[in-house]
Amino acid sequence: MTGLPFRKLYTDTRFKTTDSISNSDFKYQLRVPASMPANTTFCIDEINIPYSWNTIEEGINDKICVSWQLAPAPIAYAVITLPSKRYAGTELAAQIQAQLNTTSGFTSWIVTYDITSNT
Repeated sequence: MTGLPFRKLYTDTRFKTTDSISNSDFKYQLRVPASMPANTTFCIDEINIPYSWNTIEEGINDKICVSWQLAPAPIAYAVITLPSKRYAGTELAAQIQAQLNTTSGFTSWIVTYDITSNT
């Protein structure tokens, strides 16, 4: 039996081809051609699928209660509901601002994200 060009092949979906369907249904182009002998068998012996959680989860942490007062009016309240998804800090700030501007009756809310303190 002659030696095979490799014994293990590691792939990463970051390097999938452009005609791939998704991160779980993808094509991968080998960097060098590999001719395998007839009747060669291939098997997947390990797979790593990382799980990442959404920043906002429906029914868990998707509501924010906000209160404000414009004197002499009484204190006003609004509950905003954020869509469930994984947000970057700036995206979360923009979504909160949009929800406040829509829900509260005011359109002058400004919500910012501080990248240095991650708040």
